[in-house]
Amino acid sequence: MSAFEIIGGVYYLKYNRIDNILLSSSMYERFKAEPQQYTEQIAFYNSLNDNYYETKRFTSITSKPSRFDIINIYNNINYVIQTKKHGTVGPTLIFYKAEPKNYIPYVFSSPIYFDDANKSFDRYYIRGLSGQEEHGVWTLGRETEFLFYLGDSYNDLKFSFYVSPLISADISTQVVDVVANGEFICAMEIKETGVYNVVIPNSAITDSRLEILFILPTATSPKELGINNDDRILSLFITEMSISEVC
Repeated sequence: MSAFEIIGGVYYLKYNRIDNILLSSSMYERFKAEPQQYTEQIAFYNSLNDNYYETKRFTSITSKPSRFDIINIYNNINYVIQTKKHGTVGPTLIFYKAEPKNYIPYVFSSPIYFDDANKSFDRYYIRGLSGQEEHGVWTLGRETEFLFYLGDSYNDLKFSFYVSPLISADISTQVVDVVANGEFICAMEIKETGVYNVVIPNSAITDSRLEILFILPTATSPKELGINNDDRILSLFITEMSISEVC
């Protein structure tokens, strides 16, 4: 349950980069058999049932034990017959889409921090970041992606991010193509540390979801630039970002 946090009695995933939640009856049936001992675990499973969409269920054949030998013999024979007929044994597996029915919207203008002491980006991050460093996080590779859930009503949006580019005598700028929900918004040249702003039209936002993709064609490694022996493909060192409405 460490991948979840409780907000208003509901278990929400801390990370966007999880696509599915898988439950096994070998665990939850064990907890439900002793409800007084496992109240926290049962509350967790009930919350998943109530707040996430089930996408697939695999039900297998199980044997039902009894106190009476004659019934056990009958059940075991039936178990063998059903197994031969259906070919599946083991626990019931339930898949949920890792997206809550009622998501928590991002609060406009609230800062998202990437430094180690105050980091709050995990909820919005999908892919393309390197390891945590003291003052922020480097993009990793040539694509970095974030996902934000928004409220029901909003104007055009201003997406702001505070970054430092990987530059040297051989490369004086980092190019960033900004894509919102699959729609190309703009290309930017990042030449120095600072705050950069992108206006995202309301028409680019669908179903209260905003997926921001950074395409980083000039990303390279410090090793290639002769800075040090770091061979990671880097582009921007991100310290902070936020989204606000354009008045």
